[in-house]
Amino acid sequence: MSKNRYMIFSCVVVASLGVGIILYDSEAKADLFTQCPVKSGSTRFFDFESNGCGYVFGNNAHWSALPGGWNDRADQFGNDGVTDANCLWQDASCNGQVVPLPRGSAVFWPNIVSSNRWTNLGICSPHC
Repeated sequence: MSKNRYMIFSCVVVASLGVGIILYDSEAKADLFTQCPVKSGSTRFFDFESNGCGYVFGNNAHWSALPGGWNDRADQFGNDGVTDANCLWQDASCNGQVVPLPRGSAVFWPNIVSSNRWTNLGICSPHC
């Protein structure tokens, strides 16, 4: 009878360890939504490499000039603007590929954004 108790105890321990491993693996990783507080009127962004957040409120033709040097560094973007969409460009001075970021939306576009311009039309113009 004690052998059966030992086997049951062993199974419970192994099962508990397995659950612990599953819980550990499913922990949330840092991202735009868990790390960066909303700042109304901004586009917030997150960099996975540094676990850092940044914000833009106005138009920026050169993200290399932003504090922290955000050119080609951010991965996730969320528009917390109050009225407008924000256009994100691949290159400085609003050149190259563009991704429109409507108010209230988010996008994953890793290590590529170099400039932005707000628009109240929801349409991104070819340049700044």
